[in-house]
Amino acid sequence: DGKSFIALDWAMCVSEGMAWLERYKTKQAPVVYVAAEGGRGIKKRVEQWMIHHDVKDLPAMYWLLDPLNVREPGVIEEFIEEMHAGPVDAHLNPGMIVLDTLNRSFSGGDENSSKDMGEFINNVVDLAKLKNMTALVVHHTNATGTRERGHGSLRGGAEAMIKCTAEKN
Repeated sequence: DGKSFIALDWAMCVSEGMAWLERYKTKQAPVVYVAAEGGRGIKKRVEQWMIHHDVKDLPAMYWLLDPLNVREPGVIEEFIEEMHAGPVDAHLNPGMIVLDTLNRSFSGGDENSSKDMGEFINNVVDLAKLKNMTALVVHHTNATGTRERGHGSLRGGAEAMIKCTAEKN
């Protein structure tokens, strides 16, 4: 259904300061992409994107190929600490973080639980506010494809939602 392709395209456009979909202006900023679902297979998608956009290097893209378990105590603090490790000029101050997917970043919680989903939302929002960045969370729809999976507090906690659907030509 293309949700990871859309998120990846958007993230790399932000990292390069390119208009997304050749239409929507972006402000160039470093991006952290957490490819927690099928992350090892992302290389081909990135290579094809770079060829399509004639981009030789992505110096402002940072990849995490393992889940960032947002609900686990201390994970956000540890993640921020890692971004600040190294010499002063190496500090990472991303403008965007992508969690692909919510399920793989949910730390074994119950997506249908208001408490668990609330913890997830609060931690993502806190991380975004603390680092003054945008958080994009990729998530699955329910079995019928009519709405997002899990508790409705996700919808209430989101500033915007985009539904990706595939169409046959």
